[in-house]
Amino acid sequence: MVLALLAASVFGGTPPEYAVVVSRRIGATPQVADGLATSLGKVLDAAGHPRLGRLLPASELKPRLLAAGLPDPSVCNGASACVATLARVSGLTHLVALQVVKVGGDLALDVSVVESRTGKTLVAEARTLKAKTATGEVGSLAAAVLAKLPDPEPEPLDTPVAPPPPPPPPPAAPGSPEPPPTVQTETAPPKPSSWSWGLRAELLGAAPVSSPQSQLYSVGFSGRASAFLGLRRFIDVLLGLGYGVLPPTSGDPLNTGASWLSVGVGGRVHRPWAGAQVIPSGDVGLAWVLTGPASGLLHHLALLAGGAVYFRGAGWPVALGPAVRFEYVVKLQSEASYPGYDAALLSFGVAVEWLASAADREEK
Repeated sequence: MVLALLAASVFGGTPPEYAVVVSRRIGATPQVADGLATSLGKVLDAAGHPRLGRLLPASELKPRLLAAGLPDPSVCNGASACVATLARVSGLTHLVALQVVKVGGDLALDVSVVESRTGKTLVAEARTLKAKTATGEVGSLAAAVLAKLPDPEPEPLDTPVAPPPPPPPPPAAPGSPEPPPTVQTETAPPKPSSWSWGLRAELLGAAPVSSPQSQLYSVGFSGRASAFLGLRRFIDVLLGLGYGVLPPTSGDPLNTGASWLSVGVGGRVHRPWAGAQVIPSGDVGLAWVLTGPASGLLHHLALLAGGAVYFRGAGWPVALGPAVRFEYVVKLQSEASYPGYDAALLSFGVAVEWLASAADREEK
């Protein structure tokens, strides 16, 4: 603290002041994230780096953020521009932003020191610690940040004198309306978008599980391509196109097998993508199905239900995993040469997804 005040007296200007906030939290509870931020602040405060200055306690920072209409720093979602805005509206020279992402039994921690005046990130350091011992090991992360933090920059001695302020405007004439007062507003931190989209493809082995189809047709294949639009970070709507073929068995009197083409819509729920490497997913939907001989197609309605478990590397936009799908086709049309029945199909295989905008899946 003595070093910080001495630096302010030598280099001029307002003494530096900073705070530690959680700018992003995924998977970890608020108690765990806030506890890590408190431990990090204690280590930084004990070091007394002159570039940071005085540590503003959380009890003093919270009223400033509430007065600015920004009670939760995690709305920044880790964005440095948003963190700089929080520092400015709080009257701080710097803000130490801590991002906490829980992955299994580990905590991925990312610490950045952002300067409010320029919006620049002075230091960025990341570590992965065991969740059970992270509080005790956060000191090594703080030491790495302090080692990279530059010293204060001295202001030039020959500082030009600022020009005098312009003279006040003349008083308004009697009876003339007064000009409206100038209102200055702070720029609100950017909020993450709630929209996202992507593509999904399924390649499945299909088998009829209802009679008489199970006696007429053997195991075949089916494929489905879908586009999805994320309404929330865990809810999507789907638009899909499917095709399948079942070869005939010796019991098929026509010896033609079966094939179908379907177009459908649906919805699904899944684990949010942000910070996740294993994503369970389940969907339901309705489809319009075309079957029958080449001489004339028959129309049916199908009820769809499916599930998948996707795996992806950290930050990858592509995920791959096993998938299962159940389809129940309701007979709407039939003809004498090609009798129709209700049919149930069960399919197993793989599914792959491409997420067009991973950033849009971050926690709101």
